[in-house]
Amino acid sequence: MEASGPPASGTAVRFERWAEHYDASQLQRVLYEPVHREVAAGIDGRGRLLDIGCGTGRLLRYLAGRRQGLDLVGLDASTAMAARARTAAGTARVVVGRAERLPFAAEVFDVVLVTLSLSHWDDPGAGLAEIGRVCRPGALIMIADVMCPGELGRAMRARGLTVTSVRRVPSVAGIVEVGLLVAGKPRGP
Repeated sequence: MEASGPPASGTAVRFERWAEHYDASQLQRVLYEPVHREVAAGIDGRGRLLDIGCGTGRLLRYLAGRRQGLDLVGLDASTAMAARARTAAGTARVVVGRAERLPFAAEVFDVVLVTLSLSHWDDPGAGLAEIGRVCRPGALIMIADVMCPGELGRAMRARGLTVTSVRRVPSVAGIVEVGLLVAGKPRGP
């Protein structure tokens, strides 16, 4: 289930170096926590959830404490981040891999989350196609990032996903504007 070999991009290499001190950053409190709260509020506690770009597992840990009945899975391109997530995220399963080549079978996830990692992907289009592949029909997809919502929405629709809402994440300390795009995989033809 885990990808093997060294991280595939310069971004992953940077995260290898940052992993040990990543959770101590003030960005966790002022940027990531508001985004995590907003995303968690949109999950109704159903089935199997994949957190792409899970980092040290903060969102997985947050969900484990607030949403019962979720089978939590995290994925990160950095082996050091994934190792920290395995330690911190309790019962969540964490694997090393890239969004552009998800190491999962087709149609196995009910919820897919991407929080502030899309901008680090080498090929966002390939990553979105992979999200569509691993989602079950009717799945919930939530992507929060610094983004151009129109462009991201078009890219998702081009991969057969349906965008249901786009909104700004409130109270991210005015550092950056983060958008939350909510989408789904249609249930049939």
